[in-house]
Amino acid sequence: MPIVRRHQWPQLAVVSKLLLLWVGNLVFYLGALGVLEQGMLYAINGAVFLFVSLILMISRRVIPFFIERGVAHLVTIKVSLKQYRWLDVSILFLFLALFVNEIFLHAQPWSAYLAGALFICNGFRLLNWHVSAIWQVPLLWSLYFASWLMNIGFLFYGVQSLLGIPLIFTLHLFTIGGIGLMTMAMMSRVALGHSGRDIRQLSPWMKWAFGLIVASALGRVLLPIWFAEYYQAWLLISGALWVVGFAIFLCVYAPILCRPRLDGAYG
Repeated sequence: MPIVRRHQWPQLAVVSKLLLLWVGNLVFYLGALGVLEQGMLYAINGAVFLFVSLILMISRRVIPFFIERGVAHLVTIKVSLKQYRWLDVSILFLFLALFVNEIFLHAQPWSAYLAGALFICNGFRLLNWHVSAIWQVPLLWSLYFASWLMNIGFLFYGVQSLLGIPLIFTLHLFTIGGIGLMTMAMMSRVALGHSGRDIRQLSPWMKWAFGLIVASALGRVLLPIWFAEYYQAWLLISGALWVVGFAIFLCVYAPILCRPRLDGAYG
């Protein structure tokens, strides 16, 4: 209702994804109860794609802005990242086509073509966003690295049939590397800003937390591909790195989120 009252129609894109997640949740339980054949598989794969699409949309809106503001004190020339409407539209339609094909049509050659095109288009976008100064700001390089891990997931989708890469590795690039790291990085920034704190005063421990999630993603995907005989060991190590990374986040941010805002404002 606030969106309708303020006529912020572009925000309905977020609402539509939340509604689709609700539908996916219903489909999951219909599958679990035996009412809808393969309903659980449809729901799980669909949910991953929906979260990826949500992150692609939100990151397009905020990451360029974050980068321009976040490196302003580190560069002598003002950073202004150019955006391309044709690129945004291309990524949108390519992703929608990949989503429909993967969930409903299962035409494998088309998935490879669409995912490869997505990797190229999104890679061009990320290269356009790159500023060397972001590597001095953990809240920026973590967002940027998460975007690239997600994009490499599209590359894996494109070549998995050709190279015999199991789908589970591609999904973990999306979930651990993309969704996991992006979520942690965004929560770290928002928790500081919305508690009245300076977002440039990030705890040094969070660098380790971000690094552990990156290591978890790579340990869950790349190492099992290269050294498959140690698969169970990589699985346990990846899980341990994930747990430790988010435990650090909890220890750093629980005290912040359990206290009033520093500026005395509501929240």
